[in-house]
Amino acid sequence: MHPMFCNFILLVFLSTQLCGLQGFDAKFEKSSKSADLKHKLAKAETLRAEESEIKEIEEKEGTESVSVLGITVPPEFKNDTVIIDHHTYYNSTFYSNPNEGKLFWRDLDSASSHANVHEMLSDSHRQATTVKLSFDFPFYGHLLRNITIATGGFLYMGDYLHNWIAATQYVAPLMANFDTSQSPQSIIKYSDNGTAFTAEWRNVFIQDQMSDGSFTFQTTLLKNGDIIFAYKNIPYPIANISDARHPVKIGISDAYILERSIFFVRRKTIYEYHRIDMIKRQVSNNTALYFTALPTCLSYKDCPSCMAASPKLECNWCEAVKRCSDGIDRARQSWVSNGCVLLQGNTCPARDEISTGNPSITTGKGTEESSSSKDITTPNSASKSTSKHASSFPYNMESTYSVTGPSQNKIGGSAQYMQEDISDTSGVSTGAIVTIVVFLAALIGAAVWVGYAYKFPQTPSGQFLIKYRPSQWTLRSKDGSAVSSSSRHL
Repeated sequence: MHPMFCNFILLVFLSTQLCGLQGFDAKFEKSSKSADLKHKLAKAETLRAEESEIKEIEEKEGTESVSVLGITVPPEFKNDTVIIDHHTYYNSTFYSNPNEGKLFWRDLDSASSHANVHEMLSDSHRQATTVKLSFDFPFYGHLLRNITIATGGFLYMGDYLHNWIAATQYVAPLMANFDTSQSPQSIIKYSDNGTAFTAEWRNVFIQDQMSDGSFTFQTTLLKNGDIIFAYKNIPYPIANISDARHPVKIGISDAYILERSIFFVRRKTIYEYHRIDMIKRQVSNNTALYFTALPTCLSYKDCPSCMAASPKLECNWCEAVKRCSDGIDRARQSWVSNGCVLLQGNTCPARDEISTGNPSITTGKGTEESSSSKDITTPNSASKSTSKHASSFPYNMESTYSVTGPSQNKIGGSAQYMQEDISDTSGVSTGAIVTIVVFLAALIGAAVWVGYAYKFPQTPSGQFLIKYRPSQWTLRSKDGSAVSSSSRHL
């Protein structure tokens, strides 16, 4: 058979296998994700049906959690100024009465707040920087120490830093296209007192819209996992903010990351598994949003307590990873790869089979600290040479984030962010890479030789190609004689 034809068949075969691998991964994740999300929706309906019980828990936890800020909210509010929504991971309470909402505002100008003004963030556009908390903050049950403050009015809570931080894994009191470099009065401050972390966006303007007025708002992360959005100055309705150049969001979101390796390409894809969208709330001056963290499977550190958890949580203990989970969290990849999704039993392994080591949770302090070493830096990430403020608390990441597309995702689906890296650590050996490169070089060389032979038929290459053209190929008959293929009728 002609070598050129053989090379073509081999190339088509490799391309088919590559597409098949991608299609298989996508179908597997889609089917498994669909089943898991159905369970989440069922749990949400159960929570709504048990509204009275959750309200009682919320009132107890809410009174205790806000006490660290000196906030006292009367528990007898039953009017239209308080709206309570029940969700799977958090319950949200909206305070529309200014007398109630302003109680959640933290004064970062007081000496006791020990607030820092961030120099770079207070004089830039679409910039973000990572700071370290003094306490473990449980976000969707995952303990976080590193968070990223963005000029766009939100905190990025993910472990993996990338350019599309506005897509998911955020805490967004008001995400919009804010540009703090437009005014010397625009600043971003933050404070950490050991039990609560507050970030404030003060006198910030939408880019190229300074005549419309400035926004002042803040978010507070409490040590028990609760989240507070407080609004001091909202010059016009949120619905009037354009999302043409930057998404506009109010709420919280989390996602998990799946990593796959195809040949020498490592691909990471982010899948958003939960979001609370409060953009339709009538946010105005002195209003507030309070998110009460609900129990999750990740809070149980051993098998007996995991199995004794509320049936509503659908917790399972996986001995292979020594974690309690419902299968939908940031460590989903290890949960799937270790076969934890196949768990059916409700019993714990024998005591002598249980390791005495500490449970391994991939989103703990150690992972987050190591992730800071992978901070990205883009060519435009340097802060401006002139600054309005003196240097403040040091930061370990500066990056310009992009928001042109991947953030426009649908709930429960892929956040539409995908990154590919060429890396020897992706599971493919150097020898395999060299083999692929040599094969491609040989294929290209053969194509160039054939083209040269056809263009110059008087050359030795041309004469060789004419002599051994397909019409001269022969087939051997049963008696051993050569018969021209052109004379055979099949």
